[in-house]
Amino acid sequence: MFRDISGKLVIVVFTLVAVMVSATNAQTVWYVDDSSTSGLNDGSDWANAFVELQAALAVATTGDEIRVGQGVYTPDFDVNSNGHSGDREASFQLISGVKLCGGYAGVTEVDPDVRNVALYETVLSGDLAGNDEPDFVNREDNSCCMVVADFVDSNARLDGFSIQGVQCDSSCHRCGGIILNSSDPYIVSCSFIKSGITLSSSDSHIVGCSFIGSGLRNDNSSPVISSCRFIRNSWKCVENKENSNPLILNCTFVGNHIEAGGPFAYVGVGVSSGDDCNPVISNCIFWGNSSGNNFGEKFQIFSRSGSNPLITNCCIEGLDTYSGNGNFCIDPLVTRNGHLRKGSPCIDRGNLGRDYTSLIDVDGEARISGAGIDIGADEFIDSDNDEIPDWWENKYFGSILAAENHADVDEDGRVNVVEYRDSTDPVVVPVYCFVSTAGNDAWDGLAADWDGVHGPKATIKAAIEVADPDVEGQPNMVIIQPGVYFLEESLGFSGKAVVVRSSAPEDPLVVENTVIESISGWGVTFHEKEQPDSVLYGFNVRGGGIEVRSFSSPTILNCVFTGSSSFGAVYLYYSDAVLSNCVFENNATGVYLSGGAPLLTDCVFRENTRAIYNSCGSPKVFNGTFVGNSAQEGAAVFNDYFCHHGRKNPVFTACTFSNNTAVQRGGGLMNSGNMVTEINQCVFRHNDAGEGGAIYNSYGKNTKLVNCTLSENTGDSLGGGIYFRNGHLELVNCILWGNADSNGLGESGQIAYDTLMPVVTSSCIQGLDMLSGNGNIGENPLFVDSNGLDGIPGTEDDDLRLRAGSPCINGGDNSAVPVGVSTDLDGLPRVHACIVDMGAYEYQENRYYGDADENCVVDLADYLDFSFCLDRFGVERNPILDVCIEVFDADGDKDVDLADFAEFQRVFTEEG
Repeated sequence: MFRDISGKLVIVVFTLVAVMVSATNAQTVWYVDDSSTSGLNDGSDWANAFVELQAALAVATTGDEIRVGQGVYTPDFDVNSNGHSGDREASFQLISGVKLCGGYAGVTEVDPDVRNVALYETVLSGDLAGNDEPDFVNREDNSCCMVVADFVDSNARLDGFSIQGVQCDSSCHRCGGIILNSSDPYIVSCSFIKSGITLSSSDSHIVGCSFIGSGLRNDNSSPVISSCRFIRNSWKCVENKENSNPLILNCTFVGNHIEAGGPFAYVGVGVSSGDDCNPVISNCIFWGNSSGNNFGEKFQIFSRSGSNPLITNCCIEGLDTYSGNGNFCIDPLVTRNGHLRKGSPCIDRGNLGRDYTSLIDVDGEARISGAGIDIGADEFIDSDNDEIPDWWENKYFGSILAAENHADVDEDGRVNVVEYRDSTDPVVVPVYCFVSTAGNDAWDGLAADWDGVHGPKATIKAAIEVADPDVEGQPNMVIIQPGVYFLEESLGFSGKAVVVRSSAPEDPLVVENTVIESISGWGVTFHEKEQPDSVLYGFNVRGGGIEVRSFSSPTILNCVFTGSSSFGAVYLYYSDAVLSNCVFENNATGVYLSGGAPLLTDCVFRENTRAIYNSCGSPKVFNGTFVGNSAQEGAAVFNDYFCHHGRKNPVFTACTFSNNTAVQRGGGLMNSGNMVTEINQCVFRHNDAGEGGAIYNSYGKNTKLVNCTLSENTGDSLGGGIYFRNGHLELVNCILWGNADSNGLGESGQIAYDTLMPVVTSSCIQGLDMLSGNGNIGENPLFVDSNGLDGIPGTEDDDLRLRAGSPCINGGDNSAVPVGVSTDLDGLPRVHACIVDMGAYEYQENRYYGDADENCVVDLADYLDFSFCLDRFGVERNPILDVCIEVFDADGDKDVDLADFAEFQRVFTEEG
């Protein structure tokens, strides 16, 4: 009895203790919403939410959670005076054991508990007066520091906030977006806009964060930094000082730039480590980070001699010292804000040797969506395979399946897949300002014709001046009606994200008759750091052309350029501009670029003195057409690289060069300098020069042609196809046939070289001799019709596709096909029958011999199918027999018999 009573007593006591402990540690959820205009404002629920975040922090204790609705919150609110003090030194203080979570829909939405950090932005702002303007105007009175953590434990959490508007100067006691002092909080899914994190003796976890124009400084700290992206930062992204050993996993460092005082003044723009710092870096992307005009490895990652970093499975531009350990240097194909694009070599390529359980990417999506974890901050998830990832479709269109990749919702000339690539808003509501030659600059521009109240402007300049895309309801699109607009001075965009377009920019007749003509100097200039959402769309640009200066990267669409001289119809100075569907005709130079990495797609260069002059730049040219251009050297393209800075890695893909003429060298393309040129799936036909009718290569460090076709080019002296003087030249999967020089149509007519022999593999070369071996053949490639119906080589009806029986079919090397290339010059599948064809076109009607089930392996299943087909021989003809002949008829006698078995057995044995 005693033991029973005693036992019950013990149970009661422990129950009471448990209740007391539970009551002591009970979690309280506090609610904050700056739109809360009713209720008690005591934070007890959404209906009674606090208006100010500081009010919630004043009552929260260990174990509590604070949920913050979308809106803007400043740190200068004083809970005692119940007002804003304007104190620049005020900050939000993190508390041990308290979770601070933003991104809630809040009281203005039907369900305030819905949480979406991207959709319901929750801003911690230093703009105390609410008067900030672009380029740091009116920021003198902004907060010095936004968030502070002193001796805070790892149970504290800051999750889902955008931190911006911090202004550091000499009067600030503490300065930065977040200051961590001997604190280890979790910082998750936050964005830092020109306001970073400083850690002192802190080992925080920083997960899924974006640093835009800001970075992270470690002093005697070893944080874990995972799934974060660092873009457009003007200082070192991650700087390690005094025994700091961070673990940096799956992060992306793209497009960060420091204006250096000297050629090596600022190294380690991506990650920089001082003495006694040993960071571990894995699965990260370092691309396009630079100091001055330098993009080499040391400007991506740099460690002093006293530092010993471990770097594995990273994509690093200019890879050198850190070669090995799974590191590589291939264009990662990222958007301007650091997200992966379809075909990126970083997809599924990361090291799986770590535990990624519950890890999220920078968009809050679960990691490891495919065969492996993606390298970088972004896990590419595209459920409907439309080249646009789920998070982007959901953010802008409300569903992961909603966006049509080739739709242009906001009428700015860029379809959704391009908006994603350029990191621009695809659903901006157009607000028009009209311009007409019959207009008046005193009118407001709100109507295409004068209606008694509203009417068009008379000049493009006046329309751009009133456009204000940063203010809702103000014009963000300028519509120019047909007419000739003479410019007495250059037309600038003033840094505005405004679209300037003709009334029907896809109509060639409207484009032709909507003329921008400069009377003197440049017609249009981009000098104020314009980005891709500054758009010029659908004009006939005559005379002075366009000048684009450093850090400006506008979009130029559907424009025709004629009659420009000197520095080109478009002059790009260290710019990453996008030019698409433009025509350059009868200009001294079509595009003149110095440095930078512009993108040129679907452009036509016709009868210019030179189409492209490239000095120390890295243009990417896709689907370009070069016809009838002429110059002394490099008539279509002259890549001139005798320089010691810049990226110098041009890429030409799916381009056609025909009837271009150079007096001396390089009728189609000339490489002269010290870096890397890639030429993929291009056709060179009927080009002419003294040396190198199609291509002249002099001192090119590395020029590589993959799946190119060169035919009917002539060199008056040497190298009708290619003249290789120096450097390194490599050809793989190419066809050179019908090219001629002074020696005729032999091997030297296809490729002539001095002392160094080019590396040629898996290619078809007429007159094959010294280049024999390595899979090369000298048989006629059997073009469909190399002269076309008109019988004249070099005209548009020439057909250099392969016909049935060509020895070039299935003759290439699959491993040489560049990453991301999936189609041929016609846009058809690049590898149609398991093995890639030679040349720019893939024959689409064949299949891999003996592979009945089309799995690219001749195995036991195919052996059984062969046996079945062999048994069918002699049986009355039927569709099954037709399929058998298609797959197994090796000798072409329209049956499957023992004569075919020898070939099948050979293939089966090789596969086995």
